[in-house]
Amino acid sequence: MSKHLTDSERLHIVKEYLGSTRSKYAIEKKYNIAQGLIKDWLRKFGLEYKIIPEQTMEASPNPNSDLTPGEKEELEQLRKKFVS
Repeated sequence: MSKHLTDSERLHIVKEYLGSTRSKYAIEKKYNIAQGLIKDWLRKFGLEYKIIPEQTMEASPNPNSDLTPGEKEELEQLRKKFVS
């Protein structure tokens, strides 16, 4: 079953994307929406261009913070596999 979001909800998600350093994919994954929807919504609302804040060049304090526990476990197993 598909999610039906209001324009207000869509705009909220688009604003979150525009106000963050996260990718469209990361935001789409967070909200469990189809890949490409944010791009469509940006076009719909006339907001195609994202100005990336300078802070994106800095290292993230915890690059694994967006991972689920299962993804963290898989990452740890892969690290062990490639180290040995």
